[in-house]
Formats: sequence, C-alpha cells, structure tokens
Amino acid sequence: MQKDILYLLLMSINVIVFMQVILLIELYLKFNFQINWYFLA
Repeated sequence: MQKDILYLLLMSINVIVFMQVILLIELYLKFNFQINWYFLA
C-alpha cells in the first residue's frame, strides 16, 4: 500500500516537472523568436 502511494506521488511530481519544462521551452522559443524578428525588421 505504501509503495503505491509513493509511486503515485513520484508520477505526479514527474508530470508537474514535465509541464514546467515544456512551459519554459515555450517561453524561451517565443522570446528568441521575438528577438530574431526585432533584428530582422
């Protein structure tokens, strides 16, 4: 029983971390795109 709870906790932490990483990548790409666009314009 304890192992199942621990497993679920780890899974939820992984999902949160994964979502945060995706968000950071999106922000980074958006920021880079804006800078490139600014220099090209």
